[in-house]
Amino acid sequence: MMRAMALAMNSEADTVQASLAPTDAHGLLGLALVPELDSELKGDADDDELSAGEMVGHYTLLKQIGKGGFGIVWKAEQREPIRREVALKVIRVGMNSRSVIARFRRERQALALMSHNYIASVLDAGSSALHRPYFAMELVDGVNITDYAKQHRFTTKQCLELMLLVCEAVHHAHQKGVLHRDLKPTNILVAEIDGHPVPKIIDFGIAKVLHAEAQNVENLAFTARGLVLGTPYYMAPEHATLGSDQVDVRADVFSLGAILYELLTHRLPVEITNAEALPVNELFRRICQTEAIRPSTRIVKTGSFQEHSGKMASSLKGELDWLLLKALERDPDQRYPSVSVFAEDMRRYLQSEPLSVGPPSGWYRLRKLAQRHRAGFILGGAISLSLVTIAAVSMVAARREAVAREHAEDQQRRAERSETELAVENQKSRRLIGFLGDLLEQAGKQVDAGKNPEALRLALDDSTNRLERFEEQPELQATLCGSLAEVYLSMGDMARALPLLRRQQLLLIHVHGRNDPRAQALSLHIARALINVSGDHSAAVEMLTEATAALEKARLGNSKDWFDASLYLANELSNLGMHEEALAQAEKLSTRRNGRNLPANEDTAFLRSVADIQRQAGLFDTAEATLNKALELLPATVKTPKQISARARILQTLARLKLEQGNTALAAQILDEVVVFQRLAWGERNGKLTNGLIESARLHAVLGEVDQALGQTGEALSIARETGNKVEEMHSLRASADIQEDAGRNEAALANRRECEELGREHAPALVTWLDDLSTLSLLLSKMNQHGEAMEKALSLSKTIEDNPDAFTADRDKAITIYSGMIKVAELSRKASGSQDDTADLAKWRQRLAELRALVP
Repeated sequence: MMRAMALAMNSEADTVQASLAPTDAHGLLGLALVPELDSELKGDADDDELSAGEMVGHYTLLKQIGKGGFGIVWKAEQREPIRREVALKVIRVGMNSRSVIARFRRERQALALMSHNYIASVLDAGSSALHRPYFAMELVDGVNITDYAKQHRFTTKQCLELMLLVCEAVHHAHQKGVLHRDLKPTNILVAEIDGHPVPKIIDFGIAKVLHAEAQNVENLAFTARGLVLGTPYYMAPEHATLGSDQVDVRADVFSLGAILYELLTHRLPVEITNAEALPVNELFRRICQTEAIRPSTRIVKTGSFQEHSGKMASSLKGELDWLLLKALERDPDQRYPSVSVFAEDMRRYLQSEPLSVGPPSGWYRLRKLAQRHRAGFILGGAISLSLVTIAAVSMVAARREAVAREHAEDQQRRAERSETELAVENQKSRRLIGFLGDLLEQAGKQVDAGKNPEALRLALDDSTNRLERFEEQPELQATLCGSLAEVYLSMGDMARALPLLRRQQLLLIHVHGRNDPRAQALSLHIARALINVSGDHSAAVEMLTEATAALEKARLGNSKDWFDASLYLANELSNLGMHEEALAQAEKLSTRRNGRNLPANEDTAFLRSVADIQRQAGLFDTAEATLNKALELLPATVKTPKQISARARILQTLARLKLEQGNTALAAQILDEVVVFQRLAWGERNGKLTNGLIESARLHAVLGEVDQALGQTGEALSIARETGNKVEEMHSLRASADIQEDAGRNEAALANRRECEELGREHAPALVTWLDDLSTLSLLLSKMNQHGEAMEKALSLSKTIEDNPDAFTADRDKAITIYSGMIKVAELSRKASGSQDDTADLAKWRQRLAELRALVP
């Protein structure tokens, strides 16, 4: 069915609520009009509008074909100097405010910038005798793209070919600096020319002109806080949440993805029950918070194509599912970066070439779950990681069956063995599923009891304790240990991950021998956890040295595992002050990396680590040159989160270098820039921001900028609490207390130190961390003349150390610091009270301090 359609009015006409008068509401989406815009409306809204037969400029009005909140579109005829029919858009009576005229001109300007076969063109512009602006456009006779595809029963291939033409036009608009911002089926009309479907994009009524020269007062006059322009079901989430002037080309990518989804499934990516009855803001909220269902799944569930649904679902399953879900990502950073990249993947699909996208990784799914619900993240991580085991078991069974078939002469014997082994594997899988079922049951009980997500960690701990049931299946037990360890690591809980990693390594060594590459590769993760938990750098160096040697012996000396372990070994040698050995190790790695065509992001990370080793060795100029080389490997304008994050890490190392050179002000300035980059890469409230904020805060405190420093530690604390990371919460409290105490704000510092110490009793990553916080609290109490409580804390310290004699095995310097603090507290208490009651304790602490100092080289 063909009908006359005109440019620029569908967006408005589709969304105006008839029940709202112009003085009560804005024409777009029925949103309440912002008061600032209300005050600008002039003229009499009840004046007579134009009618057929009247002249507007050189045009005779024939028939009204579109009407919206701000303008009316007429089918009109031009007779001189040429004869043709056009679509004439005229501002409505009563809508001649400055902001509306600016919007009208902006649409005209956007159209004038573009010249493309698949974009309706602007032909003329002017004002009527009554000074009402108008512009004439190409008249498009066509059907909206989804209706056209339905009427002609388009195949998947035909839908993609048609969308490629649309993408070509949108890409042209983007190259001209114009975002459409309201792409939807009714704004893409399809007409047949010479028997071929030809799309035309219309309605640039809420387009955004990106070029710097276009961003003048006139173009910005229509912007109003809180006003959302667009159509809900096809609008990118950031368009609704950030506002129409805060989006980029990825918003149009989302809209095109939604249109293609509807073309292929005849359904919207997100469907909201009783949408018509919902207020617009609530409809937006629900749409923005709902993930799109896989297209192939949507077809099967709804039978969108009736008898063809099965065939269509099969064609969508896999690559087209991935392509559409990539375009419809709620996070713009995870979406296709441009329309051209989106279109390129469509072309690749049509040409049976590999796409740039694949199924979302397990870790990506874990992160998405974590953003919605930490409890679900903990459980989902355990389950999704453990399911890998089931898949591996199935692959092993399938491979054995294939081998059996290849050896016909021994078919019967191998078939019997395969049957036996398959039964064993099935038994393993059943036990694994039972194990995971127990985990879910335990978690459910915790939730039913009304406990917070942290309580779910107890269920995970309980399941970890029951790993013994798999003693007869060491390889399966090793896999489970690794899965659970990865979940703990993703939660930032190194203390719980460490024993599981060690256990996994021992099980692999038991089954496959000490030189098993998988067992040795685990040494890197164990070393990292070990340092984090106990600070034992020496043990980490010993472990990594053995691992790198074993990997080389297994002829894996150029593998990623070897490079990662070797680089970490170089860093640890540097941390131990073994600078010559560290530099030699870094040089060895540099030589082996040459010519391997590694991605730039890997090379920048490597060079940053080398620069850090050079910095610690005192080779400041060399380190700075290495960092500059790393920066040169990044694009001049970083855009992706990975590129932004890489630049931030390089600058962070540069800041530390400048600090060691004595330039604290420059170091602080660079760290502030680092935090800006980290926000861009990770988001405003990401838990990873805390370390950067705290590092910057400490430098600002040194510069005497105490309030700024406390603002940064306060934000770090807020983020840590919001994300539920207790370790980072302690880190933030500790930093705030240090800055406050140095500034003489002892009362505030005391409150933070009390809270930090209390949290540490349960959540400190290692006992030594809590002991250090307890010691610092004791010293501050003593400094504030609260000697009684200060001595209580010191005696508690002493008792805990006696009960845990290995607490300082890896960090005797920390033990010396803590014992020195205990002695100071006791001496000040004795001086203040005149009492000698603590003589025995004081003597014992002095003796222990002397022993510790004798042990340290």
